[in-house]
Amino acid sequence: MLNLTYNYKLQPTAKQIEIIEHNLNVCRSVWNHALYVRKLWYNSRSCEINKCSLKSEYIVEPFEYPNYHTQSAELTKVKKTNEFLRSGNAQAMQQTLRKLDRAFNDMKAKGMGFPRYKKNLKSFNLIGKLSLDGNCLKMPLLKSIKLRKSRDIPDGFKIKQVQIIKKASGYYANLMIDLDVNVPSPVPHGHAVGIDVGIQSMIATSDGLILPRLSFFR
Repeated sequence: MLNLTYNYKLQPTAKQIEIIEHNLNVCRSVWNHALYVRKLWYNSRSCEINKCSLKSEYIVEPFEYPNYHTQSAELTKVKKTNEFLRSGNAQAMQQTLRKLDRAFNDMKAKGMGFPRYKKNLKSFNLIGKLSLDGNCLKMPLLKSIKLRKSRDIPDGFKIKQVQIIKKASGYYANLMIDLDVNVPSPVPHGHAVGIDVGIQSMIATSDGLILPRLSFFR
């Protein structure tokens, strides 16, 4: 599988800008609340018994670790009674939860920092029926939005995901495209050479090559 990312500048209408901004706010709320629930879970299990208050200590109701699947199910349930969440795009909110889940996985596996609350969200992702029709990008949320088509997508590639990004200079779209092809692994060629860096000679290799030390200050 060959994966590429192409970036285009969008030319949205006033109505489309309103839709983008609204979904950025909705996804920001989803991110912050999901992060709050996860922090609550961590804090409820991080207090050592010899450091708890002698008078009183708030004990969180026991619940399982809030991973992507549990928070996704909770989001679906809450949307039925929350008008603000129901007005947002379902795919964008689900992808926001996936992004938060990846952030926690990176924190555990790669030693990345603890995820932070978002004062302003700059992007959200969409999946589904995505295609380019001339100078227009077709997607579930914005139907058809104009863009500056700086380059064509190579033949055979399909759009799998789009990231809508807000910058100071405008709105952009990152198109994640892929091609179902087997990419061969690089084949080693030549032979290995050992290199030693010394004082009398600058470099000495296992093949017998010796490079003399250079005198730069003479």
